[in-house]
Amino acid sequence: VFKTLKMVKVLAVLLLGITATVTAFPDNVPATTSTCMEMTPGHGDGPQKSASPYQVATSVTRLKSGGQLEVTIKGSAFKGFYVQARDSEGNPVGSFLSNKLTETHSCFGKKSVS
Repeated sequence: VFKTLKMVKVLAVLLLGITATVTAFPDNVPATTSTCMEMTPGHGDGPQKSASPYQVATSVTRLKSGGQLEVTIKGSAFKGFYVQARDSEGNPVGSFLSNKLTETHSCFGKKSVS
């Protein structure tokens, strides 16, 4: 009984030590100025250097002011994504609607989605 109790204590200390070093975003990506400008979610991984294994598709190629389109991301499993609509000059435009699998963030007064 003493050995079992001692092992449980050691295991509890180890688990507490491991969980104390984990950084997580329980509410998804934080909408910081750097996240909005650099379009990096901050999950700890750097930008991908190889060709993308994912496809981002839109339901239309041209959109009139006030119009809506659907954005689809296809590919193998991934940790997360961060999408922002921008005009030809790189300025954020439009807004996104979220669903139960996504969350919107306000970047420069426009809604991005992750």
